Amino acid sequence: MLPDWLAQANPVPAGAPGAGGPGFVERTLDRTAGLLRGTCLAESAAARRGLFQALDPRVRLVSVLGLMVWASLLASPVSLWAAYLLVLLLAAASALPLRGFLGRTWPLILVAGAVALPALSNLVSPGRPVLILARLARAHAFGPYRLPATLAVTGPGLRVAATLTGRVAVSVSLAALLALTTRWSDLLRALAVLRVPGLFILILAMANRFLALLLRLARDFHLARRSRLLRRDSAGDGQRWLASRIASLFGRTWFLAQEVHSAMLARGYSGEVRSLSAFRAGKADGLWCLLATLVCAAMLAADRILLRP
Repeated sequence: MLPDWLAQANPVPAGAPGAGGPGFVERTLDRTAGLLRGTCLAESAAARRGLFQALDPRVRLVSVLGLMVWASLLASPVSLWAAYLLVLLLAAASALPLRGFLGRTWPLILVAGAVALPALSNLVSPGRPVLILARLARAHAFGPYRLPATLAVTGPGLRVAATLTGRVAVSVSLAALLALTTRWSDLLRALAVLRVPGLFILILAMANRFLALLLRLARDFHLARRSRLLRRDSAGDGQRWLASRIASLFGRTWFLAQEVHSAMLARGYSGEVRSLSAFRAGKADGLWCLLATLVCAAMLAADRILLRP
C-alpha cells in the first residue's frame, strides 16, 4: 500500500525549472544530442553491406565528385530528375533506409525550391503562361521595373525552377550518399588522392573528435546544473553561469589539446599522418567506374536530344 502523499499527483510549481516547457538551451542541447546520434548512425550505415560500401573509399570520393560535375552538365529537367532517381536507387542498393536518406536531403532541396519560386512567374521568366495567378486593372511601372497586368506562372519559369531544384537534389543526395557510406577516417584518408596536405587532413580528423567531445561536455554541464536547481534562476545568474562554463570549457579544451599532442609525440608522431589499414582497389571498382561512365555518357547524349527544339 502506497501512502497518500506518494500516490497523489504533484503539479510542478510555476517557478520550477522546466515548468514552462523546454527553453532555448534545452532545445539546443537536444539538437546537439541528435547531431551526435546522427554521427553514430552514419558510422553504422557505413558498416553495412551495400553497393557503395563495397567500393574503395578513393573510388567513392572521386566518382561522387565526377557525378556532381556530370549533374552540372545536364540542362534538361527530365534528365536531372532521372539522375535523381538513379541516386535514390544507389542509396537503396547501399542498404540505406530511404526514409532517413530523404530526411537528410529534402530540407536542403526544399530550400532550393523556395529560392527558385520567383523564377516561376513572368516577372522573372517571361513566356507562355501556364497558370494565371492574378489579373490587375493595368500594368504598373516602378522605375526600371514593370509589373504586368497579368501575373502568371510561365513555361520557361517552370523549366528554370525544375532545373535548379533538380541539380541541387542530385548534388545534395550524392554528398549524403558519400557521407553515409564512408567512415569519416576513410573519407579523410581518401582526400590524399586529391593532393590535400596531410596537415589539413589531420586537423579535420582531430576537429571531428574534439567537436563530439566538447558537445557532450557542454550537455553534461547543463544537465548537472539543472539537476541541482530548485527554482528558476534570474537572467543575470544564468548569464554569469554560462560565462563561467565557457571559460571552463575553453580551459579543458586547451588542456586536452596539450595532452593529446604529448601523447602523439610519445608514440612517435613526426608530422606525417599514417594509417594501419591500406586501401586496395579491385575488379568491382573498375567495373563500377566503367558502368558509371557508360551511364553518364548515355544520359548526356539523351539530355542533348531533349534540348533540341
